[in-house]
Amino acid sequence: MIANGLRSAIADGAVQALASLARAAQRRFLRAARLLEWHSPQLEQLRKLDRERPINVAALIQGYTVITERYIDAFYSPQAALFPSEKDAETKWWKYWHHVLMPMLVEDDAQVRHILRAIGGLVTTDSHQAGVAFTQHMTTMTLPETAPAWAPDNLANE
Repeated sequence: MIANGLRSAIADGAVQALASLARAAQRRFLRAARLLEWHSPQLEQLRKLDRERPINVAALIQGYTVITERYIDAFYSPQAALFPSEKDAETKWWKYWHHVLMPMLVEDDAQVRHILRAIGGLVTTDSHQAGVAFTQHMTTMTLPETAPAWAPDNLANE
């Protein structure tokens, strides 16, 4: 698979991937509220999210695009298709998204709030700004399974 084909396949699944991320953030927030025995009308609205209206992930798309480009730059190799034992590039991406990135993002309290504000799950004056904050995080975070930008070259190659 060439890089543009991978980009296209990843983009085709963006809405479903982001809706899955939003549901995971919703579950984490609601579990935390239940632990604290916190009850409010706002929590009831969050519980109803995706049941009464579809999740609007538009404010998260730019952050998703940023992280997919960073992933392709860090992990994609056009030579992988030459070796039959190599896994399909698209399958690798979806495993990375669901098993590495999503759990890491949902573990981050600030990102959970940004995601929920961006989709209208939590009250905010500007859901677009929550999407901008999410995009900023996706731009500056160290990708899991890579060395941070400040690491010496020999650490990055190990």
